[in-house]
Amino acid sequence: ALHIVYVLLTALTLCVYVPLCYRFAYLDGDIQQCDVYNWMSWTGDQPDTRRIHSCSQRTNDLSPVEKSVKIVMVATTVFLVSGATSSADDADSVLTYSLVTVSLLFVSSLVLCATQLNKPPFYFRKMNVWTAALTFGVLWTNTWSYFVVISPRLVELGFISQRAADILKPSLHLAVMPVFMVLGALFMRR
Repeated sequence: ALHIVYVLLTALTLCVYVPLCYRFAYLDGDIQQCDVYNWMSWTGDQPDTRRIHSCSQRTNDLSPVEKSVKIVMVATTVFLVSGATSSADDADSVLTYSLVTVSLLFVSSLVLCATQLNKPPFYFRKMNVWTAALTFGVLWTNTWSYFVVISPRLVELGFISQRAADILKPSLHLAVMPVFMVLGALFMRR
């Protein structure tokens, strides 16, 4: 009885293996021309001619640097930002903790911008330009966060009034963001 099971498994394996070998022999061993979507189709393998649209990525893999930077940014946002308000008691330690957090985000976004300019992720230029513009927008936001973090200290020292700081935070941030986004787009269009 066990012999019959072995024979049936072997026959089933050969029914798949032999046509697959003929298929590879027909393609001269070029595995790139195999139809990966209809892999049981043994007639007429063609090169992959799927339509590439404007949002098609060149690869599904992120570069190791980009992947690491995004992990650092998410971990910084999740763990350090919540720790700054809960663990620190005095204003100086909150300021130091916040500056460390903003510095990590700034350096990470700077590396992310450089990575995107070095290896554009999409096939089409317009999508790469848009992605670079958004990434440079993140860079400006993280740069502007320095002012947001130190503005209470500036108010305390009398360099700026609280009302002026409250007006400057959103207005200057939103006024300069398009400039950074255009800068990112221009760098990508090079």
